[in-house]
Order: sequence, then C-alpha cells, then structure tokens
Amino acid sequence: MELYKRSAKTPGEFDREVYRMNHRPNLQPGDKITWGDMFEYYDFGVGQGDVQAAVRFSSFLDHQGKDSEVRIGSSYSYADLRNSPAIVIGAFSNALTIEMTSGLHFSYVDDEKGLRIQEKGASGRSWFSKHGPIGEDYGLVTRLLDSNTGQFVVLVAGIESSGSDAAADLIVNPDGLAKALQDAPKDWPQKNVQIVVSTTVKDYTAGPAKVIAVYVW
Repeated sequence: MELYKRSAKTPGEFDREVYRMNHRPNLQPGDKITWGDMFEYYDFGVGQGDVQAAVRFSSFLDHQGKDSEVRIGSSYSYADLRNSPAIVIGAFSNALTIEMTSGLHFSYVDDEKGLRIQEKGASGRSWFSKHGPIGEDYGLVTRLLDSNTGQFVVLVAGIESSGSDAAADLIVNPDGLAKALQDAPKDWPQKNVQIVVSTTVKDYTAGPAKVIAVYVW
C-alpha cells in the first residue's frame, strides 16, 4: 500500500484496492524497493493459463454430469489426492506435479539449462518455451490409472501457462484426443498415457494444441 501511495501521480490514485490489483505502481527503473514494501496475498497468484485450464475442465465435467470441486494452492494436499480421482493443473508452480511425474517417460525439469519438458534417456528430446511476437509453448498431459496416491489422476501443465491451457484444450476436445491416440495400442484406455503438445502463442493467448509425442505403458 505504501509503495503505491509513494508512486501515485495524482492524489488518491491508488486508494481503492480494485485499482491497485489491476494497475502497476508508477515506478521508474532507478527506484528502489525494500522487503518492507511487499505484502503477501495468500490467495492470489494463479497463472492465467492454469485458470483457463481449470475452467475448461470444470465445464467439461459438468457436461458429463460429474460433480467437481476446485482447490487452489495450499487448500489441497497429497492426502486429498488419496481420497478421490483428481485433475492436477500446473507444474513448476505445483510441487505435486513435479513429484508425480518424476521418473516417468516425460517429466518437467528445472536446471541450469532452463525450464523444459524432458524425455527420458540419454537421447531423449527436450522442449523449451520460445518467446517473441509469436512464441511457442509446450504442455504435457499425464494420465495415471493407479498413481502413487492409489487413485486415478490426470496431471496437466505447460512449461508456461499457455502450455497448460493448450494441454487442457486437447483433453476436453474429444476429436483432438482421439486423433492424438489414433496410433496408440488398442488397449490404451486401460493403460497410463503421456501426451506432449505444442502451441503457438500470440498476444499471450495459446493457439490450438498440436500433438508432438505420445507414450503409453
């Protein structure tokens, strides 16, 4: 609040919280910020693509006649995943996704090379997001029939939020999902599945998902 007040160009500019939540403070490149200028909002910070993915799944499940409950951030735990099937959204912002995909054929990696989706093995492929006027992002869908939680779970996430949105779009689109699995073993519904997708990003909006890799076991 004090940071906003100090940077106000007109009296009362940042008095209303709704305005502060939707506008940046008027800071200059040389202005200094101290830790005391920060204020933690425990229930904020969900990425746009993750929200869009959650909305897609909620609408999809509703049309299927399935009840669902949305949990955000610390409002759910590993123990909750043991109680019912779940769709988990987000990777680098979600430690559960990182843990549950670790060691699988495709996983999320964060090291000196950068954030990426990595294929297992010495010759495994790597996918990195690309920025620019027309960028590119990648997402990973993982379906585990019997995960280490003891429940059916679907994990959906991108390297960035646009990848999450694209991955979710693939799942809720029956035609797209069927096309993605057209060359998969006929008994894939009884197996675990991972699908890597790419998407073109323009004006921070993800385009249609394009399937680039599928693994069934």
